[in-house]
Amino acid sequence: MLIHTLPFLLSLITLLPLFLQNAETKIEILERLYINHQKVTGHYVLYSVVNILQFLFYNTLIFKDLKVRKLLKNNKSIQSNLQWVYRLMLIMNMIIVAYIMVYISFIISNNYEHIFILIFISSLLATIFLTTFHLIKNPFFFEKSFGTYHRSTLNKRVSIKLDKTLISFLKEEKSYLNPEIKIAELAKMLDVNTHQLSQFLNQKMNTTYNAMMNSLRIDHAKNMLRNDLQKEKTILSVALDSGFSNQSNFIRVFKNYTNLTPSQYRFQQINSVS
Repeated sequence: MLIHTLPFLLSLITLLPLFLQNAETKIEILERLYINHQKVTGHYVLYSVVNILQFLFYNTLIFKDLKVRKLLKNNKSIQSNLQWVYRLMLIMNMIIVAYIMVYISFIISNNYEHIFILIFISSLLATIFLTTFHLIKNPFFFEKSFGTYHRSTLNKRVSIKLDKTLISFLKEEKSYLNPEIKIAELAKMLDVNTHQLSQFLNQKMNTTYNAMMNSLRIDHAKNMLRNDLQKEKTILSVALDSGFSNQSNFIRVFKNYTNLTPSQYRFQQINSVS
């Protein structure tokens, strides 16, 4: 907590002399800086240094967290969003570094070009907007910050139980073949609550409920296609028998997992046998 509070306190102490001035004095100071181009006083240079150090500290944490999350998440759409965030963060850093260099040159030369400041700020705001957009699309990024599971009752006993029974139960009962089954129903069958099951899948298996069910359904569909070399079953029939509610969703998910359509996969199996 102190690490996050300290930069704010230092910035507050640095700018306190300005805050305590009356309105006329504040306007006079701003005019000296931005209109008369007088030298920036030591107080405000120190304030800038504090902010730069704060930026570097949080920047390091963000990149470290992004790297870990990219490795943990095996969902392609999540990885894609994180990759976009990573790229946008690099662009944002380049803009901020360039801004810092220009800002330092302004302090040294006392020659302020307001158009450069506007360009930098506009570019920075646009990059922040795009980064935020991709973060919002990626709720996994906020799990730790928002404490998604801070009230969870998932303990070691429940984890061990789920680790031993989850996949075997699904394969024995073939619950995944029911396209209507929800995580709450599966949790009830396993005698755990929904929150525990969701946390176990996310933190212990690095997956989601939908991703796990789709993986099992695709494995089932692949077995059906391998055993159906005479093309007796239609793709729609394979989709419905594998737990998908419609053919288009089945083809999309199948291609996402195998890089082949179901028809291409079956054709490949026919050729490998012959």
